[in-house]
Amino acid sequence: MTQCKDLFDNLVSLVEDRSNKPASGIACTLSSNQSDGIVSYATGRLQLIPAVTANPNAPSEGPAFLHQPARLEGELEQVFSDRVRMTPVPGSDFSGQNLFDAQKADRLKISITTEKFDDEKLLVTITWLTWGETSFTFSPQCVGGLLIGMGDPVGRNALQAFYTISFRY
Repeated sequence: MTQCKDLFDNLVSLVEDRSNKPASGIACTLSSNQSDGIVSYATGRLQLIPAVTANPNAPSEGPAFLHQPARLEGELEQVFSDRVRMTPVPGSDFSGQNLFDAQKADRLKISITTEKFDDEKLLVTITWLTWGETSFTFSPQCVGGLLIGMGDPVGRNALQAFYTISFRY
């Protein structure tokens, strides 16, 4: 898990360094794949939400103690392999299929943070903004600068989806 903590700390440092620049934050791409063949692709920017600690001298689990770790958070536009747009093929009576129709995109919010009392463990929360703001959380693995993990599926025809999250510096 140290690999995940190192990746998260590096991303937070990059966002902090860019906080006064026009394109602040960091670019994020999320993809999903699941057993029913549905694939999704989402892009957007993540911003840093600083940690909040109230009364750090209080016992760590008492009512006067509040700690919310820093998180990277943002809204992404998501397109899907089963949302197809038919377009005419010039000089033909046929139409071509365009998968991942951008005119039928959804919005989601992603939040990446450390666990409240174990900062070596990352948590990813995805909230479907277009679908009634339902959300789910998973603890990713870190491989080659990517966050990967299993979570709720897109739609109702699969039990889970495999998620990959990448970042462009």
